[in-house]
Amino acid sequence: MTLFINPSEILHAMASLADGRAAASAVVAPMNLRKPAAGPFPASAAGGWNDPALNMEEGELEKVLQTVTGTRGAMQYIAKVGAPPERLDEIDALVEDVLKRAEQVFSLWIKDSEVNRINQAPRGQAIDLSEDMSVVLLAVDKLYDVTKGVYDPACYPLLQHYKQHLKQSLRGFDVTSVEQDPQAAAIALYAHWGSFILSKDGKTLTKAHDKAGLDLGGLAKGWAIDQCVAALRRAGFNDIFMEWGGDVHVAGMHPTGRPWSVRVMEPPSVHTLQNTVPTPAALGRQESLRRMTDSSGMGPVPRSPLLSGHAKDVLELQEAEAVLADRTASLGLGEEEARPELANIPLRDGASVTTSGDYMQVFWVGDKLIHHVFQSKTKRLMEVSTSGLAQASIVTEGSCMLADALATAALAMGVVPKEARAFLDAVSPRLGGTTVTDYLLYSREGPKVLRHRVRGSEGDVARDVRLSQHEPARVVVVGGGLAGFSAAIEAVKTGARVVLLEKEARVGGNSAKATSGINGWGTLPQARQGVMDEEKYFERDTCRSGNGGLCDPSLIRVLSTQSAEAVRWLMDDMGVDLDELSQLGGHAFKRTHRARPTPSGDPRPIGWLIMERVQAYVREKLPPDQIEIRTSARVVKLEMQEPQENAGSTTHVPAQKTVTGVTYEDMATHEIHTLEADAVVLTTGGYGCDLSSTSLLKEHRPDLLGSAHGGNGSSDLGMPSTNGAFATGDGVKLGIALGALTVDMDKVQLHPTSFVDPKDPVNPTKILGPEALRGSGGILINQEGRRFVNELDLRSVVSNAILTQCKPYVGAEGQVGNIYAWCVLNKEAQQKFGFAALRFYKDARGLFEAAKDFPTLAKDVIGCEPAALKATIEEYAQSAAIGVCLKTRKNAFPVPIAWTDTDLVAARVTPSIHYTMGGLRISAAAEVLEGAQMDRGNLYRKLRPVRRLFAAGEVTGGVHGANRLGGNSLLECVVFGRLAGGRAGTIKQRRPTCLEEEEWTPVTFREVLQTDFKYGVNTMVFRFHLHGALQQAGLAVGQFVAIRGELDGEWLQGFYSPLSRPDEEGYVEILCRTDTAGGQIINFLNAVRPGGECYLKAMGGLRLEFTGSQIFQGKREIKQLSLLAGGTGIAPMIQIVRAYLYHLVGAGAPENEPLPDPATSGVRLIYAAEQEFDLAFTDTLRSIQRAYPAYFRHYVVLNKPPLGWTEGVGFVNADTARRHLYYPYEESAHQLVVICGPPVFEMVMCKMLGEIGVPQNAVFAYSNP
Repeated sequence: MTLFINPSEILHAMASLADGRAAASAVVAPMNLRKPAAGPFPASAAGGWNDPALNMEEGELEKVLQTVTGTRGAMQYIAKVGAPPERLDEIDALVEDVLKRAEQVFSLWIKDSEVNRINQAPRGQAIDLSEDMSVVLLAVDKLYDVTKGVYDPACYPLLQHYKQHLKQSLRGFDVTSVEQDPQAAAIALYAHWGSFILSKDGKTLTKAHDKAGLDLGGLAKGWAIDQCVAALRRAGFNDIFMEWGGDVHVAGMHPTGRPWSVRVMEPPSVHTLQNTVPTPAALGRQESLRRMTDSSGMGPVPRSPLLSGHAKDVLELQEAEAVLADRTASLGLGEEEARPELANIPLRDGASVTTSGDYMQVFWVGDKLIHHVFQSKTKRLMEVSTSGLAQASIVTEGSCMLADALATAALAMGVVPKEARAFLDAVSPRLGGTTVTDYLLYSREGPKVLRHRVRGSEGDVARDVRLSQHEPARVVVVGGGLAGFSAAIEAVKTGARVVLLEKEARVGGNSAKATSGINGWGTLPQARQGVMDEEKYFERDTCRSGNGGLCDPSLIRVLSTQSAEAVRWLMDDMGVDLDELSQLGGHAFKRTHRARPTPSGDPRPIGWLIMERVQAYVREKLPPDQIEIRTSARVVKLEMQEPQENAGSTTHVPAQKTVTGVTYEDMATHEIHTLEADAVVLTTGGYGCDLSSTSLLKEHRPDLLGSAHGGNGSSDLGMPSTNGAFATGDGVKLGIALGALTVDMDKVQLHPTSFVDPKDPVNPTKILGPEALRGSGGILINQEGRRFVNELDLRSVVSNAILTQCKPYVGAEGQVGNIYAWCVLNKEAQQKFGFAALRFYKDARGLFEAAKDFPTLAKDVIGCEPAALKATIEEYAQSAAIGVCLKTRKNAFPVPIAWTDTDLVAARVTPSIHYTMGGLRISAAAEVLEGAQMDRGNLYRKLRPVRRLFAAGEVTGGVHGANRLGGNSLLECVVFGRLAGGRAGTIKQRRPTCLEEEEWTPVTFREVLQTDFKYGVNTMVFRFHLHGALQQAGLAVGQFVAIRGELDGEWLQGFYSPLSRPDEEGYVEILCRTDTAGGQIINFLNAVRPGGECYLKAMGGLRLEFTGSQIFQGKREIKQLSLLAGGTGIAPMIQIVRAYLYHLVGAGAPENEPLPDPATSGVRLIYAAEQEFDLAFTDTLRSIQRAYPAYFRHYVVLNKPPLGWTEGVGFVNADTARRHLYYPYEESAHQLVVICGPPVFEMVMCKMLGEIGVPQNAVFAYSNP
């Protein structure tokens, strides 16, 4: 809690273009002064807000922006409001009214204020609270609980005691130690929130101790600012910037169209404080008291009647202002430029920002610099910190009051920034409606600046640098659903010229028909509702749902990591309302986002709404000359570059395919057109309605088709479908035609609840019954009136249960339809689902039937025995009461259901083909993959990209496994659509290589891979995107790289040898230990997620060059390579082995030349490790040796071998080297020994080689080249 208030709050220096400042840092914030975040490479400042389009002519701004200023509690306030001049007095009156009200409730200087009446009340008296006080004290109660007592305004009596003894500090009294002051120890027993009892409704407060007291200072200030903004909004003002004493709350935007913003400045150093704060010895007691102030030197300590009445006695000297003014002039910290900017924070509508620092009130106690923040845990005033948190700036959505409290609490933790971040991350979801959306935590040691950043994101500066390296590309997107539009928008943002082709007359596809919503964890709507979702739960739910098919871990991690960003992109950039949350079947938490009903109660189908918004964005926001949408354009072929004649001829490995464009048919004129492209993105959807002569359903799932369509299903009808007739698998077929791989083509999802229309029960195309029917409390009943499944289980489970536990539909005229169940909703479930949405299905489409009660439902609708239905409903009610259904294991009950419920509705629902999980196989960069049909070793990737071809959405496979989790379809479209569009748009890089030796290159993280199925427990492969999908790293074989990344405000660095061959495109990969032996950099690598920012630099190393059939190290020809690898030193050896064999005897070998003589050429490897779990790539090494036994041999040595081990044991010695390397050494044989491993390993190996006669110039050691 604060003992004193920042003296800089008296002087309110406002720059002409500034919006305002955050408290402790005395900041001002014109957007055009933005400074890039610190990074490891030189970067130019990005002046994005200095756009002339956002600046008004001189004098014009005053017509639309009104400014009201004043002083309350010795602190200036300022309100900037978008309004005409004639409303200025109204604004002034509204603000003044709120601030006067705040004084009457919270001021310690007003004798009869409400807070003083509380402080003076006796123990045991129930004190009636005003509505204003109730709101604040309920917040106190919540904050005290969620911060575990870190935030505690009831420490006021102890602070008063310290204040009284402050003068004695000049005589050696230690005001920071409660142990040395028995009186303070006694006060501490009741100076906490536990001495107050607040009623649950917040209407009364009772003290448990007579002397318990409250100082609601900063919290009340934040409350008053919130109330000012609320009052202005009620009066019809939309664009508001309200600041008081450095706390800020905004609404809307600046009238120029930019966000409101603040700048956060760097705190002064400890050295500056030591030289600024007067010591008692220098000034004497009276002078010292006059000069107690903060380090900024921007004004006198405020005597605030609202916020700092407890400081009144201490700071009553008349000359304080003059002394402090002298200090400001002498120190020079009143100058803006004297304090570097840490960050510029744009504020979204409704955001608040506050800052707390350890320099706001600083004074000497003995030889210690003590500041104003009180640590409740230790009962101490805190010491100015060099290594701990020195400043905390907190941005929240909504509440300035809570932002102020959290900034103080973060500082009061007395911890380093990463621990403060953990505290904020833990506290934020528990605040209930208020969310921490950003923070900046500063420590002087380093210094470290820890900024809130969503996992898998990169900073603006790194992104700007990365996106400045390519030429505009021509991109063709095939398919006009959400994945297609996401790809097109992202490609245009990279500067590409995009043509989007859609075979239908209208865009939208199945995306426009989606009803469930879009999944995401860690989103703002989740935070608002206190949903404690996490990565591990999302990924577990997705993989569990897809069990039985391929859930590629890399793709799942991309989907998971980018889910929050996908939701944010739709909400903030596209303008889609996604504030409604629901928990669908198979989900551990509420994470499926959809739109709220309109103000009139009408539903807004989420798929249609999203497609409407993205189309509007394309029309209104994107340059029309950069994107063209052509409808009725059916792509019939992917154009390919003809391979070189000799490509792959040595080993019959097919040349890698390259797509160069598309050929399409104009469906209106039937003309054929060809479009050349630098990259093509397939987003054509699935094959859930493919009844064509080349039907993928007939080929892979004939059991789902009726006899009329060549299937062998159990009925002539076959399984109905919710898909549009356009879902015919066009993109999958295009990919198959050029040799792309497919996956899980037999995995077809049945949605359990598509409606059976009683007017047309055998129609093969069904209307989808939204997942929310069951998520809102609908229960499934069979024809006998029995429940038979957990309604919230996976779609596959519910569908199978219906098909096995229910009966076919039989119409009045005897026509037989599909197997169906009844979906029943009581009135509460109907309300939860939405009466407006229900009216559409019930009244407009006639899909629901009504019943006044359950007996009527049984007799007149379902046609079952009422007793059977009654037993079912009563059993369900009992299950809900105990929290679990013992029959179906259901453990979430959205609404209670009772036999006495009335106003029921029921609909027939049947499983239908809804989604095809199979499709084209893609990489974690959304590249379509083909198989390198290899028959000799592991020299080539088993999967490699089709060059220039990307895909996203239902056309792909490998994300959803055997059964897609509800809500993941729209998510996949956005995440992989944007990824594909971004990679396609950056494909024309100016440089063929990416990395340089002179500077750090910003890249993004791609994925982490296992090294071995059996071994490699302690090792993983980390893969990074290069800037372009066709770009090479620019490294020689054996050259290593430096990796740098920021974690918890620290820049960590490591050095690694790539595994990837230099000629591989689009990525570079390294092998790392993932335990503590990997060094500090592994902490960053374990924390980074796909899309996350990191930096690479080319370094030194072996540098082998391949020329024809010859290998050179510098000018020296090499024919026989002996390799010694220790631990993760195997990484460069894998690269060397692959490159050697690839160029000499593999696909890269010269055409029409004989293979090298194995008697004089080859590679031999000794691989040493501590234990089997440290091994990596053992399968790779074995497969290479099997394929090329004449050219490659390897031998593994373990110091701690497992039982049954048959190779080397202990350490590599001279005998091992003689038997398993090229020996004896012969200069004429062109031999080279390469050593890589821990420095000690390399040193011992070098010494041993010298002892057996290998000359020093024939040995290359990475640590001592």
